[in-house]
Amino acid sequence: MVILWVRIFHVHSFGNTAFIISIFVILVHLTGAFLYQRTELIEYRHLITDALTKKEGIANAESIESITTGLSIHMNNQYFNMNTYLMYVTFSILIAIVFSIWEKKEKADFK
Repeated sequence: MVILWVRIFHVHSFGNTAFIISIFVILVHLTGAFLYQRTELIEYRHLITDALTKKEGIANAESIESITTGLSIHMNNQYFNMNTYLMYVTFSILIAIVFSIWEKKEKADFK
């Protein structure tokens, strides 16, 4: 995907100012998206705690922590959603922009 973005940036030339502004916007987006994801995980853990308390009368915090960490089927809604997809896309754009700036700098230094 990064290669695709780099090729798009080669076809449609963008100035360094546009790249710098894009980097800033992407970093703000990734920071906000990461914080949103973290908040959603905490809320999801509370949801599971409430459901287990209602069902069994008690909720084991260690058990909840173990099923909501790592690769667990309980975490699919946390890993695969629109937010994480947009994080993936914007991160690939960020890498492509940094690579394009680096490539432009290399060409300028070479001349």
